[in-house]
This record gives sequence, C-alpha cells and structure tokens, in this order.
Amino acid sequence: MIDQQNRANLDHATVNNNHLVLSGWHATNMALNKPHHFIIIYDQTSGREVTRQEVTNLARPDVAKVFPTIAGAGQSGFDVQLPLTNINFNHELQVVSRYSASTDGNSDYIDYWFAPLTNGRVENWENLDNFDISDGQHLVVTGWHVTTVMPFENQQTILLYDMESNELLAAAPATIVHRPDVAKVYPNVPGAENSGFTASFDLAKLKLVPGHNYIVTSRSSTNSDNNGINPEGNYNDGSFKVTLPTNQQAYSIDSMQMTKDGLKVTGWMASQQSMHRPYAYVIVLNNGKEVGRTAVKLASRPDVAKVYSGIYDSANSGFSTLVALNPTAVNGTMQVILRFTDDPAGNGNFVDQYVPATSSNAGNFDKVQVNGNGLYVSGWHASNQAVNKPYEYLIFLNQNGQELYRQRVLDINRSRADVAKVYPGIYNSDRSGYQLGFNMPANLQHQQVYIIHRFTDDPAGNGNFSDYRSGLVSLGLMRLPIDYRQPSEYAPYPNVRQLGNFWIHVRIGQNRVYLMDGNNVVYTMYCTAGYYQNGVSTTPTGTFYVQAERGNSFYNGSLGEGANYWTSFLQHGVYLFHTVPTDARGNYKPYEASQLGVNQGSHGCIRLSVPDAYWFMHNVPTGTRVVIDN
Repeated sequence: MIDQQNRANLDHATVNNNHLVLSGWHATNMALNKPHHFIIIYDQTSGREVTRQEVTNLARPDVAKVFPTIAGAGQSGFDVQLPLTNINFNHELQVVSRYSASTDGNSDYIDYWFAPLTNGRVENWENLDNFDISDGQHLVVTGWHVTTVMPFENQQTILLYDMESNELLAAAPATIVHRPDVAKVYPNVPGAENSGFTASFDLAKLKLVPGHNYIVTSRSSTNSDNNGINPEGNYNDGSFKVTLPTNQQAYSIDSMQMTKDGLKVTGWMASQQSMHRPYAYVIVLNNGKEVGRTAVKLASRPDVAKVYSGIYDSANSGFSTLVALNPTAVNGTMQVILRFTDDPAGNGNFVDQYVPATSSNAGNFDKVQVNGNGLYVSGWHASNQAVNKPYEYLIFLNQNGQELYRQRVLDINRSRADVAKVYPGIYNSDRSGYQLGFNMPANLQHQQVYIIHRFTDDPAGNGNFSDYRSGLVSLGLMRLPIDYRQPSEYAPYPNVRQLGNFWIHVRIGQNRVYLMDGNNVVYTMYCTAGYYQNGVSTTPTGTFYVQAERGNSFYNGSLGEGANYWTSFLQHGVYLFHTVPTDARGNYKPYEASQLGVNQGSHGCIRLSVPDAYWFMHNVPTGTRVVIDN
C-alpha cells in the first residue's frame, strides 16, 4: 500500500556561531516532481516569513527503513544553518519544510509545519546564590538563570554595573554549571538542568566601593560577539541588585591568655573597610588607654569565608599573636581592639572592632562552710596584679572594716579551667583556685564578716598586694541545735527601715525563709512549709505580697491545731506565716516543733520559730513582696 501521509520530524534546533542550526527530515509521496526543498522560518507574531534556504537532501536510511513505501525517504534529511538576521526568538516562530516544483519555492509545493520553536511568551527566572569577594583578589558570582528560549540564547555572559556611577564595570563569560535542583523546579523548560553559572572578575580592576549598589546581570544571548555587551542578536537578561555593605564586619576571639610576656590572642577579623585599609593590628587597652599593640599578618581561614563570603578578604582573616606588655599594666578594665588601617604604623585612617571589655581582677568564694568551730573556704581569684606576688592570704574583716583575723593560704594554684574559659585575659586564671580549712578563733565565731583573698609579695600578707573582697558572710550565725523557742540566728534581726530593697524569699525544699535586701541575704530563718503531694507542696508557689491581716493567735478546730503571731500573705487570713503549731490548750506541739528547719509538714502555711514569727508580725510591712519556690 502506498503511503499517502505527509511525514517529518525536526530532530534538533539550536544556535551556533550566530546561526540557527536545524536538522531533521521530511518525506512524502506528494513531493514527487517537486525537486526543490526549502526550509522556511515563519514569524507568527508578525505574520510573515523571515528567512528561507534551499537545502540539499541528505541520506536518511533510518527513515527509509520505517517508511519503505515513501519514494525518496532514504534521501529526506536536511541540515541547515540560517543567519539570525531578522529572527526574533521572543516571537512565536515556526519551521516550515517545503517541497516545490518551482525554483523560487513559491508555487506547486507541499509544506510540513513543525510545532513552534518558540511560543512568543518569553519568561525568565533567576537567582544570585553568592557574591563572593572573600579571597581578596576576585569577585566570584554564582547563581542560575532560566529562560524559555535557552536552547537558542545559549551564549551566557555576566555583566557588572555600578548603579552609583551608572557604568558597566566588567563583563565575563559564564561557566555553565549543572543544576538538577533548578531542573526539578522547572521541568518543562528545556535546558533548565544547565542553567547554573559562575563567573570571576579581577577585584583590582573593578575597584569596588563599599556602600555602592551594584547590578549583576546574567545575559543569555544568541550572539557571543563583544563578550555579550550590546549583542546584535537576541538576548534576555536576569538581573540582581547587590549592595556592598559599607560597615559589614565580623570577628571572633578563638582563644586568649595573659602570660608574663603579654597577651596571647588567636582568632580572626574581617571588614569590608579592609578593602582600602590593608594593615591589620591587635591593640590592648587598660581603662581606655593603650598599653600594647602589634601588627598581624592575616592567615587563611576558609571556615570564615564560607560564612562571610560577602566580606572582603574574609578567607584570609586569621591571626595568632602575642601583644607584648607587662600584665601588671592591665589593672583595670581590659579591652582588645581589632584594627584595619591604611597606615603601616597602625594609625592613620582606620576602622576598629571592639572586643567586649573584661575585668583584670575577678574572683569568687565558692564555699564558706562552718562545721562547729571549723571553717572551710574555697574559691578562686585571678588578677593580672598577681605577677611576682607568690603569697596568698585570707583576711577577715568585721562590718566596720576592722581586721579580725588573717591566715596564709598554702593550697593554691588549683586547676580552674572554668575560670579560664570566662576570664582568659587574666593572668593565671586557669590555675586560680585555692582552699583553706582552719579552726576559727573566738572573735570570728557567730559573726558577719567580709572575706578578702589577697595576692602579695610579702610573706606576712602586707606589702604590694591585689585583693578580691566578698559580700557580707555569716560565720556560724544559724543557731544549732535548732530551737523553736529561740531566734534562728545568733545575730540580731535587721532593721528593715534601713534596707533599700527588702523582700522575702521562701525556699520550701531548703526549709528556709531568707530576708533579702536586693540580692543579699540579711537574715535566715528556719521554717516548715507545706507537705508534698505528688511532688507539689500544699504551700502555693509564686510571687505574693504581705497582707494587712495579722494577729496574736488562732485555733482551727477542724485541723485540731492553732498557732501564735500570724501574718497573712494570701487570701486574707488563709495562708500565713506563724509559729510552730499549738494544741487546743495553747501548748506547742513537740513533734511539729522538732521538724522546724528539717522537713515540710504544714497544711500550706509557713511555720517559724516563736521569736521569728513575733518579729515577722511586728516588723514586716504590709505590701512586702514574698517569693515562694521549691
């Protein structure tokens, strides 16, 4: 049977060397006696033919094998290169294969209209993934650009414009990058899998200016002439606005250690302003005055570049240096400055980054423990002034500042990595621990004292010294054994009128009531709060306020107990501070009294010793804040 169909296929369509390259085949028995074969481009948008070319048919044995009854099928192939003149890929274009009996192809012909090459609706999608100036020598831009005419506008160029000066700074051919992630998002766009690009520019030639706005343009063009600038053919642009931040900068201090020779500092520093300030310095201040500086040669830090690719030369931002100085010169607040400058001496036109200031003298009394007449003190003290001061002392002062007692500390230089982590800039902070235990002399017992830890160059504890002083500390003030008939402390009750920020802190689990002045405990009372049910105390927790209701005694018949000297803090007479409980005759219950300061056991109120409850009722003002927690 003779094949009566008009058959064809467009195998390939692309642009190469400023020509539209088409290959395919067209076979039909209707082409008999029509020896002239033309390939025509028809612009459906403008409604006209834009170019044609007569072709010499090529051998296509594959077509003849499939269509053996079509005359000439074995010579039905074509491969043509059409100049791009008048071809606009932004229009709807259609390829026509024509067999004609006439030499001009305008009469006695049979056409095959292939599916449109382009649909006339050009779309662009793009993203700039990175604007990288981290190596200090190149600007590397990476991203992707998808356009619906990618198979034809396949010459890609990256252009950089300065919006402030309104000039084109540079153009560079793009290296195509395989982007399967983009193809996954745009599966119906031919060529999306090869839409990635990267391009590199010489920073020295660009002369970028911090604060300027720049436009990065990805140009897909049919014409590679002039490196993509003002192309004569078709092109589509994807553009990205980039602001080069004026003051973008960052740093990190990876490690710091004060030594006898000076401050060792390791870290990195990066600043956009270093683009025109090539000299880097590390400067140390004491109370705002310079005590040492050193120039640093910055080293490779690819980890920094990975995070801060948009900061100039961040890939070369590392340093490790010693700022030579006498540690004793740092006797106040120490601060490190990281500087970029245009002056080799470290002055001139500079930009600084300030590391948070740190103390040069710090310490803590971790434990002050009284056991009978014995006293144990442990803690740490780090000071730059400790250099050449080998002797350490604990000195005890009364509340008037008069010395009561001193003793040399021999167990010193104990390892304190935790202190070094917080205070790396203080000399010997990693070995700043100490401990001392001794029997208290009589004049220290049952006292409130200030404790001083001292570094000194004098074996007797005087001479040149550096001190760290505690807040007010109670030495055996809590009465032992606990007696519900006595005040909880040997010390007198505080005068609340003289306290600047008086409040009450109840710790249920500790069986203690703390009278507070701001953050300082001024008196501690033994207590018994509500018993626990399923992990929850019958005493409510939270913040409350002392109420006006208070009285000398009460008795609750349903509970079979009462109490004396009560003060309300919640529900106006329901939840109270009061003495240990009494029976129906007004006698204090022995077992409940024995639990004072030892265990929980009330129905929700807070039990105190008799004198403590009496003082509380008569001295704690209405409205005083009460914080209760577990």
